[in-house]
Amino acid sequence: MTGVRELPGVRLGSAAAFPLFLALGAATAGLGAALPAVTERFARTGDSGGLLVSVYNAGALLAIVGCGVRKRSVAPRRELAVVIGLFAAGCAGAGFAPSWPVLLISITVAGCGYGGAVLHVNTAFARGSGHRAVLMLNLVNATFGIGAVAGPFVVGLIPGPDVPAVFLGVGALALLSFPAYRCADGPAGEPGAREGKPAFAVLAPFLALAFCYAGLETGIGAWAATHLTWTGLTPAAAAQWVSLYWLGITAGRFVVPLFARGPRRIVGWCLLAATAATAVAAVAAAAPYAYAVAGFALAAVFPTVIAWLATLVTTVRQANAMLLVAEMAGSVTHPLAIGWLAGASRPATVPLAIACLGVLALAASRWAPRPVPA
Repeated sequence: MTGVRELPGVRLGSAAAFPLFLALGAATAGLGAALPAVTERFARTGDSGGLLVSVYNAGALLAIVGCGVRKRSVAPRRELAVVIGLFAAGCAGAGFAPSWPVLLISITVAGCGYGGAVLHVNTAFARGSGHRAVLMLNLVNATFGIGAVAGPFVVGLIPGPDVPAVFLGVGALALLSFPAYRCADGPAGEPGAREGKPAFAVLAPFLALAFCYAGLETGIGAWAATHLTWTGLTPAAAAQWVSLYWLGITAGRFVVPLFARGPRRIVGWCLLAATAATAVAAVAAAAPYAYAVAGFALAAVFPTVIAWLATLVTTVRQANAMLLVAEMAGSVTHPLAIGWLAGASRPATVPLAIACLGVLALAASRWAPRPVPA
C-alpha cells in the first residue's frame, strides 16, 4: 500500500486484513445457515432465528454510524483493534452461550465488530492503496465472499449440536488476524472535504448508486430462487443456481479489476451488463444462466465505488459510512418492494423489477463526478 506508511506495520496489517475478511464472511453467511441448529438447541421456534440476523445487522449498523459519522476522537488503529476484539469476543460468546439472551447479546456484539471492521478496512484500503485501490478493495472483498461460501458449507458438515463450535473457530481466526488493525493509519480526526466540492454534490450520486445497487445484489440474492421455482425448477435446483450467482460475485472480484481500467468505466460497464442479464432472466429458459452472469457482472461494482469515492473526498471514513448505510437501507427496502410487486402468476415481474433498479443505479453512476487520478 502507498500513501499510508507513516506508521510501522501497514503491510503486515494489510496482509492480515484478508484472513480477517475471511472470518467476517464466514460468520455473516454462516449465521443464517446455523439458524435451524441454533434455534433447536435453545428450544426456540423457527421464526426466532430471524431475530439473530436482525440483531447482528443492527449491531453492524450501529458500529458503522458510530465509527463513521461521529467526529473522531480515537486514532483509527485503536478503533479498529477494538472492533476486531468485539467481533472475536462476540463469536466466542455465541459459541459458549448457555442461554438464548446471552446468545442474542453475543451476536449483537459480533455484529458491532463486523460493521466497524468492514468500515475501517475498506477505508484503509481506499485511502492507502493509491492507483491500486480498485484492485485491492476487490481482492479483500472477494476474500469476504470466499468466507461467505465456506461458512455455510462448514456448518453443513457439522452435526447440529456442535454447530456453535463454528463461531469459536471464526472467533479464533479473527484473533489470529488481529494485526489487521495496523492497516489503519492517520491521527485522530480527519480533514474536511475538498474545497470547492460541496459534500452533498459529491456524495448524493454515490448514495443513490449504493441504494439502487443494493436492490440488484440483494434483490437477486433474495428472490432468484423463488423466481426460478415459479418458472418450473425444483427448490433444490433453484438453490444450486443461486449459489452460482454468489460464486460469480466472488470470482468476479478477482477477475474483473485485472482487465478493466478506471473506476467509472468498471462501474458503468458492470452495471450495464448486470442490468441486461437480469432483464434476460425474464425469459424462463434463460433465467438460471442470466442470474449467474449477473453475479459475475455485479462483483466489482461496490468495492470499485468505494475506491472511486475516495478519490473525491478526504473524509473517506465518513463518506464510506454513509455509503454503507445507504447500501444497507437498500438491502432492507428493495426485497420488500420486489415482494410486493411479484407473484407466482407473473414471475417475470421479479427480474424486471430488479432490472429497473439497475437502470437507476447506472443513471446514478453517470451523475457521479469523474474520479480524480491517484
